[in-house]
Amino acid sequence: MSLGLEVAILPGLAVARRIDGEGDWKRHLMLSPAFGLLACLGLAGFCFIMEWSLETLTTLLILANIAAIIAIRVEINPEPKQVNIERSPWFWIFTTIGCFIALTPLSYMRPMGVDWIGFASLADSISRTGGFILAEPSIGEWLYPPAFPMLAAWLGTTSYLGVFWLGVMCFVALLLGIAAVGEKMGCGHWTIMAMLLAPALFAKNLDSGFPTVASQLGLIVILMTFGERLRWNLIAITALIVAMIHPTGLIYLATLVLAQLIMSKRETFTITDRIQSIILVLAILLVVAEYGWQGGAPMLMYSGLLLPLAIWATWTMRDDSKAMTLALWFGFNWALSSIHLFDGLSGIAILSMLSYALYSMSMHAFHIPLAALVGMRLSRIEGGVSSDGGRAVMITTLLLCGLAHSALSELSHHDELHAISDGDTALFGALENLPEGSIVYTENEHWGHIYSVPEHIGITAVPTLGILKQEHSIQNAATTAITY
Repeated sequence: MSLGLEVAILPGLAVARRIDGEGDWKRHLMLSPAFGLLACLGLAGFCFIMEWSLETLTTLLILANIAAIIAIRVEINPEPKQVNIERSPWFWIFTTIGCFIALTPLSYMRPMGVDWIGFASLADSISRTGGFILAEPSIGEWLYPPAFPMLAAWLGTTSYLGVFWLGVMCFVALLLGIAAVGEKMGCGHWTIMAMLLAPALFAKNLDSGFPTVASQLGLIVILMTFGERLRWNLIAITALIVAMIHPTGLIYLATLVLAQLIMSKRETFTITDRIQSIILVLAILLVVAEYGWQGGAPMLMYSGLLLPLAIWATWTMRDDSKAMTLALWFGFNWALSSIHLFDGLSGIAILSMLSYALYSMSMHAFHIPLAALVGMRLSRIEGGVSSDGGRAVMITTLLLCGLAHSALSELSHHDELHAISDGDTALFGALENLPEGSIVYTENEHWGHIYSVPEHIGITAVPTLGILKQEHSIQNAATTAITY
């Protein structure tokens, strides 16, 4: 059941061949899902902004595939250069394990977490109204990055299934892209293996934070040019697409580019600049030393095993500019996580918006920077896989993967962990039989919302996500009436 996502393969392959000129066909295929889904999400977001229909998006995706075929044929050299990349079997083993764990939630037949209900409601609204318009009798609209729900709506299946499949496939594409990035950086299987040492992004996607994870596909584009001169046209296009998916991806992309820019200019830093930087870092350390913020205990929970390894990696590779860039990238994200200490501070809109955008940073802000650092360092272990240190880390990773998959399998037997049950699904099906003009009272909680509203009925409440601009609602009046 591909749900039409195969339209991403050819555009992704064309982009991969363009960006990764040193790669072979296997690496280009690994990059194709990430680049292709990023391109499709960009077209979906563009269509929504231009107020074009889902049929127009279909036309654009067809044209994108035609353009990709032409680009691939034009780039084929009559005498192509031989690119021979030797890969350890462990590269494929750990990549396969990562993708298998990422795909496992599909066996549950419905997503976990509660965020997906809001995304499904957006996709359903697009299918019914062409925009983020609230269902009657409510009046208003949602403001939310449009790319993900627009592409989910285009898939043409039940809204929650479109959201579910797209979210899982974006995460799989992200893992394949990280494996390809690690290989290009000379880290072999170590980087994708390091990704398996932390639950962070795995937990975020399991919890249905799909757009947040999908927005990190843009990092693959920047990391594939890591160590090269910054290509601002590529950065600008990627940033524009990522902004239409979720703001967190744009923030992390910006911090990565900023870290690269600073490291490229580090030779011109004066003593005064360094002293000021040290004072700034110390001030940040003092301010954020509070239990419970996203860069504190939650980060240790989701990235704890990677953190000591990353500190060791940073110290032992302090003379390596790439390693220092990754460390600085992590530092920027970690400093940004202090925004949660200002939660509730009114009057400063930018702090409130950043706090909303950077919610649950511990699950998605530090995973890739730490894994890239650890992967780079582990790849330099003397003796490699055959060394005692290498074997120890690999055995630990395999044990953790086994435990993780066992836990996921156990979750599949607990229906109470899902936001909806089989009974809810049956009730939603019964809504089709209600008379024309019926209004259904919905409990204004995640598990009480109707995410796929039949055309002939109305609902009293809608999910709150992004910015909800609701001009009229009968929810309070209906609740009062029921109480009386």
